Amino acid sequence: MLEPTPGGVTMDLFMSVAVLLGLAALFGYVNERFLRLQASIGLMLLALLLTSGLVLLKLFGGFDYLGWDQSLVNGLDLGDTLLNGVLCFMLFAGSAGVRIKNLEEYKWTIAALAIGSTVIAGGLIGLMLAGVFQWFGIGIGFGYAFVFGALISPTDPIAALAILKQVGLPKPLESIISGESLFNDGVGVVLFTIGLAVAQGSQQPTASDAVVLFLRELFGGIGLGLVVSLLMHHMLLRTRDYGNQLLITLATVALGYGVAEQIEVSGPIAMVVAGLVVGNFTIPKRVEAEMKSVTTFWSGVDET
Repeated sequence: MLEPTPGGVTMDLFMSVAVLLGLAALFGYVNERFLRLQASIGLMLLALLLTSGLVLLKLFGGFDYLGWDQSLVNGLDLGDTLLNGVLCFMLFAGSAGVRIKNLEEYKWTIAALAIGSTVIAGGLIGLMLAGVFQWFGIGIGFGYAFVFGALISPTDPIAALAILKQVGLPKPLESIISGESLFNDGVGVVLFTIGLAVAQGSQQPTASDAVVLFLRELFGGIGLGLVVSLLMHHMLLRTRDYGNQLLITLATVALGYGVAEQIEVSGPIAMVVAGLVVGNFTIPKRVEAEMKSVTTFWSGVDET
């Protein structure tokens, strides 16, 4: 529902989601017809242009449409919507389309990049940002600066691969980048969780505590992902109805991520593992036509 307020218009959750879907569809159409950029880059560019236009209207035109934009974001509750809602489905969809045999040869390179480069990048960005804040006298410490570093360090595999393919990306490099970018999302979320707990003062772990927490999140997530994938594997091989197959995948991903939150292991890593197992060992066991609708659905989620 749209509700008038002194600052403009506010939206409830349903209206916020409806407007967001409408904007995403419109931007996707405009990008495909006119800009012809990679999908995620085109959507980001158009969103930036819209927001910049609203800011300019407020500054120079006297029209305060920026409150509507802010109401849209506030109505979505991005913390829960993204971290506890959308992320699990995106990670499962992305990993389900990756072939394990293409990753095996470079598994140690992928592991080193996914963990090492994400930790190093997050730390360096945090240090530089904290230094900038201190230089300008802004009272934001390293904790929140590190949270920001952990947030932006993981790469977007879809955008990266789309760009690199235009310059003739070799297959080995494509495998390394796609594998690293899948797992660095999970590593980034683990670092984000640790950094946020420290920054908010809810926990003050030592270096050894942080390592233990990281390992628990990592290996706990891998273990839970295997359990989730085995459950999904068992059920998918025993049903041929598209509706049931889709519900099984959606429900198992959502419930698996919810369990990860409750037992405090990495939900993102669990979903990546589950997607890899289902995409490489479950779907190939079925006749292609029987799973085509489900694979098409998850491919669409991955590309959106």
